[in-house]
Amino acid sequence: MSQQAAVRAREAFVAYREGVLSNFFDNHARALAQLYDVPATSMAVLDSFGRTSATEINTLAMRTNQPHLEPRLAPYDAFGRRKEDVDFAAEYHEIGRLVYKTGLMANDAL
Repeated sequence: MSQQAAVRAREAFVAYREGVLSNFFDNHARALAQLYDVPATSMAVLDSFGRTSATEINTLAMRTNQPHLEPRLAPYDAFGRRKEDVDFAAEYHEIGRLVYKTGLMANDAL
């Protein structure tokens, strides 16, 4: 690949990422929701969640893919007693907080 082609490919990829990463509830998802007569109030919840997912949650999720932030099994406590705990990085808890904050997990969110 020529250097010019590589530069064009990188620029195209950046433009794609910036477009996609602004809201995961994209035009295709909107069209599908409208096809099934999803109420406007629910569309607003989905749109908000799409923005949060594409920005804050996606950033945290990419961070948790780093080996030192993956969940770790802690089979024993400091005294050698079996406990079988799984230790999660703070980012996992923040993702959960953001997801539950949207109301999508509640029965009445949609």
